[in-house]
Amino acid sequence: MLESSKVPALTRAIDILNLIARIGPCSAAIIIETLRIPKSTAYLLLNELKRQRFISLDHQDNYCLWTKLVELSGHALSKMDLRELARPRLTQLMDETGLLCHLGIIDHENAYYILKVESSSTISVRSHEGKSLSLYRSGIGKCL
Repeated sequence: MLESSKVPALTRAIDILNLIARIGPCSAAIIIETLRIPKSTAYLLLNELKRQRFISLDHQDNYCLWTKLVELSGHALSKMDLRELARPRLTQLMDETGLLCHLGIIDHENAYYILKVESSSTISVRSHEGKSLSLYRSGIGKCL
């Protein structure tokens, strides 16, 4: 992939992160050998990724993913609307089955409907988005 990149250093840094994500904590030697990165370049990238908290060294001096990735993931997830992400899949499921489909979440001892996709061919169910039900006595609670 490096050949087509306009920013080779960035591509190599992302390759390092992807490798660690794929194989788990690993040594600099494994990173250098697997990705065929020059040693001096690899250490420059590893040190910068470590300084920025994308990676860290564990007790065996292996590089592992670190807190900056969790932080960035949290920001990305907070901007995603789970309902809009799920709506096309629930609609497809409803079309294929002809049945009502719900998306729900658990909070403490309750299940909450957060999305309802209703089929015109099924009987109406008295549920609505935001409704809470006990986990132990509701279909959605038992599914979750």
